[in-house]
Amino acid sequence: MESRGTFLQGAVKSLKTLVMGGSQVVEGVHSAVLNQVAVLAPVPAPVPMITRLVYRSIREIAQLAGSSAEAILAMGQQEAAEGPLESWQLHLVSAFNGAFGDHFEREGHPWTIAMGFHRHGQSLPLAPEPLAEALKTPSPHIVLFLHGLGMNELGWSKDQEPSFGARLEAEAGCTSLWLRYNTGRHIYENGQELARLLEELVESYPVPVESLTVVGHSMGGLVARSAGHYALRAQYRWTGYLRGICTLGSPHQGAHLEHIGNWFSHLLTVTPYSLPLSQIGRLRSVGIKDLRHGSLVEEDWHGRDRDSLESFVPQPIPLIPDVNYLLVASTLGQSTRGPASKLVGDGLVSPGSALQPRTGTDQEQPGQVTRAVLQGVGHIELLTRSEVYQQLLPWYVHQVRGQAPQALPAPEPR
Repeated sequence: MESRGTFLQGAVKSLKTLVMGGSQVVEGVHSAVLNQVAVLAPVPAPVPMITRLVYRSIREIAQLAGSSAEAILAMGQQEAAEGPLESWQLHLVSAFNGAFGDHFEREGHPWTIAMGFHRHGQSLPLAPEPLAEALKTPSPHIVLFLHGLGMNELGWSKDQEPSFGARLEAEAGCTSLWLRYNTGRHIYENGQELARLLEELVESYPVPVESLTVVGHSMGGLVARSAGHYALRAQYRWTGYLRGICTLGSPHQGAHLEHIGNWFSHLLTVTPYSLPLSQIGRLRSVGIKDLRHGSLVEEDWHGRDRDSLESFVPQPIPLIPDVNYLLVASTLGQSTRGPASKLVGDGLVSPGSALQPRTGTDQEQPGQVTRAVLQGVGHIELLTRSEVYQQLLPWYVHQVRGQAPQALPAPEPR
């Protein structure tokens, strides 16, 4: 979805769904209360019937009002569709995709985000002539940035400061691209699609590609590794150009927060009053559920209940030979030692999870993996902090491009 008209249609549909779904949850709690009261004292027969009638009326009114509003918007969509999404609209849609993106995709929801490459706020066409026109002066060295859960490409910029991609272009002579994708889908689904789109990109690229580097924040790093796995399986040509994969705070070993969320959803099933509320937790996207264990491939979920409390070890994915890796972790405090730093990490991902991908083997090529732990940097700050760029630039220039490392200026005081 790219237009304001589509945004309005999606907003109406989301509000309608929210009212209808919310009424079902409230009705469930109400019914549970009535059932418990009936154990202690008789409840007049009309009461449950009237209750059901009231909630059904609410849903029917919401359905009618929502459908009418959608029809009116559809009639005037051409005028409303003029102009791209504003940044706050894109952030809102991205957050909803992170939470419910898999449901959006199944329902054909107007807010469903389609995967695509972006640059300077514009979607890039994957056809030779339009792509050449959009890129103007492309470099044979491509760096692709992947955002994390519930985010979009705008997250890589802060307060009008140049992004990592813009700085790499100026200082290392590459062409930076940014991926936008539906983070509520399975990580493996996004990995499979990214693998296919990268093949189209290198085939349509205006100049012969010499190197490709992927930088992924949080979930984006997992999507990058999944894409590499499926590209090797499909024997895509772009893996021959892949020189480096950088992950910033990616939960390779899983995220504690999703484990807590899953436990909380199960706790809500303990009493009849909270049982209807557990439906909300179960509705969280499969993308979020993948983060519980750091799952990268489809086989991980074969024969498993995604909402089960059972823990399992996902299938290991080996590092790609002759590809350099930069794994960056961070802690909120000024120390990387102690149980608090190891557990809390950057607020969402622990250093142990961010630094140790499940590869199924301890065999790493000499110098293949570079690891760094930053202090006093939060999970979201990994997208913009200068300390991160001071790790990224020399690694890219030296390990990926094979040039001599260069000195970097000291970070500005914060």
